[in-house]
Amino acid sequence: MNLQEDTQSHFEGYISYTYIPDLHILLLESRTGGINLKLLNLRNEEHQDLNDLENYALNGRKTRLVYSLQDTSAPKLEVYDLETGTRKPIPLKLEPGTHNRFIWSPDSHKIAWYYTPQANEEPILFCYNLSDQNLMPFKASNRADFPKDKRVMKSFTHKPFTFSKTNDRLFFCTQSIPRRKLAWGSGVEIYRSKDVYEVMNPRYVEAHINMADYGVWNLETNGYQQVTDSLWQTSYLTANDSLILLTHSRPYHPRIKLINDADIQLQSTLTGDSIFGATKIEGITSYTGIEPHGRFMYYYKNGSWLIYDLKQKVEIDLAVYIPTSLSTVDPSQSAFPFPYGLAGFDKTGTQLLVYDQFDIWQVDLIKHQAKRLTQGREQGRTYRLITESKTLQNWEGTSLFTPAVIDLEQPLYLKSNDEAYRSGFACYANGKLTDIAFKASRHYSPKITDKGLYYLEEDQDLPPRVMFWNSAKTKLKLCYQSNAHYTHFATGKAELLQLSNEKQLDNLQATLLYPFAYDASKSYPMIIDLYEQKAGAIHHYSVPILGDRKGVNYARLRSMGYFVLCPDFTYKSNEPGASSKQSLDLILKEVLNNTAIDSSRIGLNGYSFGGYEVNYIVGSGAGFAAAVSGGGLSDLTRKYTTVDGVGNTKFYHLENYQGRMQGPYYENQQAYMDNSPIWKVDQVDTPLLLYTGKEDYHVNRNQSIAFYLGLKRAGKESSLLLYPDQGHAFSNLKAIHDLNDRILEWFEHYLKGGPKSLWMKANAY
Repeated sequence: MNLQEDTQSHFEGYISYTYIPDLHILLLESRTGGINLKLLNLRNEEHQDLNDLENYALNGRKTRLVYSLQDTSAPKLEVYDLETGTRKPIPLKLEPGTHNRFIWSPDSHKIAWYYTPQANEEPILFCYNLSDQNLMPFKASNRADFPKDKRVMKSFTHKPFTFSKTNDRLFFCTQSIPRRKLAWGSGVEIYRSKDVYEVMNPRYVEAHINMADYGVWNLETNGYQQVTDSLWQTSYLTANDSLILLTHSRPYHPRIKLINDADIQLQSTLTGDSIFGATKIEGITSYTGIEPHGRFMYYYKNGSWLIYDLKQKVEIDLAVYIPTSLSTVDPSQSAFPFPYGLAGFDKTGTQLLVYDQFDIWQVDLIKHQAKRLTQGREQGRTYRLITESKTLQNWEGTSLFTPAVIDLEQPLYLKSNDEAYRSGFACYANGKLTDIAFKASRHYSPKITDKGLYYLEEDQDLPPRVMFWNSAKTKLKLCYQSNAHYTHFATGKAELLQLSNEKQLDNLQATLLYPFAYDASKSYPMIIDLYEQKAGAIHHYSVPILGDRKGVNYARLRSMGYFVLCPDFTYKSNEPGASSKQSLDLILKEVLNNTAIDSSRIGLNGYSFGGYEVNYIVGSGAGFAAAVSGGGLSDLTRKYTTVDGVGNTKFYHLENYQGRMQGPYYENQQAYMDNSPIWKVDQVDTPLLLYTGKEDYHVNRNQSIAFYLGLKRAGKESSLLLYPDQGHAFSNLKAIHDLNDRILEWFEHYLKGGPKSLWMKANAY
């Protein structure tokens, strides 16, 4: 589509395309036997066809194309220059075979690929230098420096094969020979409690014992170095690929944390030397890494942010230089502290920005000094830097958080918020902090440009709009208002109710959304939507739709005459259910001062952990008119001893995550029972609609089925919806629409006295 000329062109029969804007070339791909490419110049509509290709790859600059031609007589590889339209062959003298996994070096001067002879011999790696036309082969069986018990792994597309950022090394996969098989015998799976690998799935166990190792081929010296082994199997390239971070967590199984502790080792990819090592590092994928220059390594251990200076060989504890805590200890959430986070390093790698609960601190890693950039603690605001943080992929798909590189000579843009759900943005420049916006609305999706800051703003009665702050003029303007027609419709009132501290439950608050056509002289039903912290709905625009993925749509409910209450709960250790009910009781005591809410027509709704909260509350003798629970827990012990769909254990989920239980169930039996709704079915006096996906293994469907069966045996009013082919997060739009309609029909009957739908009637088939 040409937006300037308002013209369109259609290309049929192609499966993919690549647009090359600098050359105005459209690369179209089709497949009929082999790969066929059409290179179309959009300026003059001239085109070049490259047919019967076996494989191809564009360089990073999208100026050159390497490809192999399908030819049974002899391999033929060529490089096509997209700028000049010329072709150059790569000289080869090989037997027929396949050429694939073409990759380019970052400087576009080298090409590497796999070659596998037709006789199905071992793969051979090739690297071709376009500058000097030097062709280098790597055949593992001919090399004295390659391990005899390994081979180059076949060229699976999901396995790593990459040049170093310095263009002089090639990283690739190796595997042990022969491939190991599970020695279980036929018809049985065997798991032992002392197995380090915990996944109860034979496919994944076999993949684990045959996990790929990684090696590096030095293209300058033609040397080879084995990088990983059967112990140090997880690895991340960093610092321009000159260093590799190796990790393993074998001593810390079984897993009882969301991110398991791990031992780490830092190794040079140039020499193979080990540079640094540490044990029992916490939050490895979120809190560990190396700044881009490769001098400072950061990690989190024993509740402290630690920086290791690889040059001076000294460890720096940031807590020594910053007087406020850099970690939160919330025993109601986890027995282990977790850090507020790192914002990033400056361009020199010597200045680090780190967060406490409210503020941003700048730490000079050379002078060992720290200064605070913001005054959030005094204002009750939390400030965080707007950055484009990256995740560094390890060679098996796990990501390692990498802080941003920050230019401290340029203005810094910050986001801010407080506990009352006010939010906004600010600009820090020349030692001064300037508010861009901070008010009672939701500010999100910031985009920094050279002229200022774009962002979105919305409120419960304001559709999203695009705002722009001009940094030169320090002025804010509206760029675009979405759904402007919404202003022609009636909107409802919303208020944030903040409760005083009662019974050691801090930060209790709730958002009350009024019906759209609210009349203070009338009485209305109310639906309470549960899931830990929901009061942020005060500033969220609810798009009026019939099929909301969370089962209920606030705009739809309000338009049909319902109050909607969205509470924030506060939790206590060992009391995830009891503290949910205690929080709700205190909130309702305040909310029901509003006489327009009919206390006899209140319904509960919750999904996932919110579903668990509904199950517990209705099982505690709380008399609500109706309730809906989706994908919720009913038995904490059963959750503890159930694996997910892949076969992973979920010990951590109960001990150090939402379960908030202290220790395993056998050490804390009474608390596990007291907080399991399955033991309270006889106390349920609220009509309860349960639903779950039949393929839900995150919160196993049997949690809902067991609760339903207990209610059935106890003679309680309950219905169960099982949705085939749906997991924990519903994806089928038909199922989503069906669920929304049935939930609404349930509430319409029990809260408004509407007729029972046929599906709600006993013995109706």
